Amino acid sequence: MLITDLKGEEIMNQEQLEQLISAIVAGKYSWACVLMLRFYGRNPLDYIPYRTYYRLIKNNNFAYTLLASEKNS
Repeated sequence: MLITDLKGEEIMNQEQLEQLISAIVAGKYSWACVLMLRFYGRNPLDYIPYRTYYRLIKNNNFAYTLLASEKNS
């Protein structure tokens, strides 16, 4: 299933939507914002401070990499 905007352009696929929802359910709202910006094709650094962005990447990216690798195996 693809999530599209009003123009019919793809915003995110099912896997991306699941990542976004799991971040929200886990209470990681800042990380969910980063994911949403990435999935929409935006650069998160245009919207949040550099230090905040890299702290979020450091704290969350590893966990989501593991989650994705578990789904693929």
